[in-house]
Amino acid sequence: MSMEKETVNDGLEQKTDDVTVETATEQKDAAAAASAEQGAVETSVKKSKKKYIIAAVIAVLLVAVGAAAANYDILSNFIRSKGSPESYYRYIAKKDRDKAVDKVVKSYNAMTKSIKLNDQQKKSTIKVEAGDALKPMLSSVGLESMEIETNVKAKDKVATSKSVLKVNGKDALSYNLYADYKDGKVYMQIPELSDAYLDYSNLGDVDGQVNYVKAAGAVMDKVPDGDTLENVLTTYSDIVYDNLTGVTKKNQTVKVEGISKECTVLTAKADSKKVCDIAAKMAKQLKKDKDIKAIIEKADKSAYTQFKDGVSEFEKELAAEDASKENINLEAALYVDKSGEVVGRTYSAKTEEGNTIEIRSFLPKKGNKFGYELSFVVDKTEYAKLSGKGEMKSGKVNAKLYASVDASLLEDVSKEYITDGEKFLSIEVKNMDVQALEKGSCKGEIIIKADENKMPAFALYSLDWTFEGDTKKARSEIKVLSGSSAMVTLNIASEDGEDPKVSAPAADAKIYDFADENAINEYAENIDLITFLTTLKQNCGLDLTSLLLGTMQ
Repeated sequence: MSMEKETVNDGLEQKTDDVTVETATEQKDAAAAASAEQGAVETSVKKSKKKYIIAAVIAVLLVAVGAAAANYDILSNFIRSKGSPESYYRYIAKKDRDKAVDKVVKSYNAMTKSIKLNDQQKKSTIKVEAGDALKPMLSSVGLESMEIETNVKAKDKVATSKSVLKVNGKDALSYNLYADYKDGKVYMQIPELSDAYLDYSNLGDVDGQVNYVKAAGAVMDKVPDGDTLENVLTTYSDIVYDNLTGVTKKNQTVKVEGISKECTVLTAKADSKKVCDIAAKMAKQLKKDKDIKAIIEKADKSAYTQFKDGVSEFEKELAAEDASKENINLEAALYVDKSGEVVGRTYSAKTEEGNTIEIRSFLPKKGNKFGYELSFVVDKTEYAKLSGKGEMKSGKVNAKLYASVDASLLEDVSKEYITDGEKFLSIEVKNMDVQALEKGSCKGEIIIKADENKMPAFALYSLDWTFEGDTKKARSEIKVLSGSSAMVTLNIASEDGEDPKVSAPAADAKIYDFADENAINEYAENIDLITFLTTLKQNCGLDLTSLLLGTMQ
């Protein structure tokens, strides 16, 4: 019995020991695991902290970069401003020049495209309508409205057009034009008056040496492209800016119509010697400028030699001793804000009589608001000024400007017309689309109105001009208003047109030389005016018989 018990006990003890051992092991393992877990947590926390720190650093850097980018102009201008006044002046002047040249070239490209004598057909309409106030005055002759519709075609340096005068909405008179810019021939015909043609080819050609028709054709067909124009403008303005010395710098606040800006004023001065020096450098460049040569030779190859000879003669005059002793004193000042934007400009010159003539222009901005001032000053007396304020939102300008003149200019003007020159005339700009202008289009409204107290004779009148369009299609309306009522309305429109189907005079056609007085008299004598006036009255209701025949008696 005891042995069994012992055995049992031993077994129990053994089991107990095993349990004890296992429990201890588990505890150790748990402790190790816990420790490992704690370590992992701490490691994770440390890593998380690093991540947050890195993220924070990146965020700070991004903010810093963003701030730097947002204030790039300010930072760049600040750095530039610490250089010499001459270098800073050149930097600002050239930067502002580049902006202006870009706009000029875009407008130039749009303009030249429309005047070149290549394949194009255009239609223009000009219509004049009398308002209620004038209709009674015109009713005696039966006139209510007049309209001129013109279709033009240009192809292979030949331009043809047909213009039709409409009175009260009906055809009254037509005008046919044929211009051959290759042969230098221009003919005009008014079918309602005569089947004959008037020859304008020799008009202005006094010595028989210059054919102005051919010359005009050459100019229109061979105008330089926009890139060439840009090169020329940049090259010669660079000569001016790169040779300016003695630039001074000071700080000044510009304030116009309540809008103020802290500015750095950079003033460049040039005496007679400096002006002659810059002119001489320009002349030297002109003689070797390939762009200038190409422009002149496009119009007339023989003209370039004459041009160079003229420049050489100019150089001789500049080199003369007395040239640099002329009493010339010029100043050009730029008013620059902290972003490097030009807020204003002044140009002044001293005359030989000792008078100082100055032109001032300022455009300070604050947010969407701006002030504007343009003035003409002689010896510190402001003789003429255009000033006002406005705002620009979404690329559109709304502003109201006022015209002023000095009292001394009104001494010989009747008080009926102007009693006071201070802001006697207002110019209101409405919804002027600046972005459209930069793209070669236009849209907006301009209202010109006299101050009723300062211009009593014009107190009731105003001019309202609205416009919209581009080189392909455009319209404008000009109203002369009395109060809110239109006295006269002028509508102008242009768009793609039709072939006018006008040809050169036939071989047997009667042609009169417009440059020959005797020929013109003969043409006038053969006009069937009576038939024309009768037809005009029957078709249009306009009776001009007594008026025109009375003047001819």
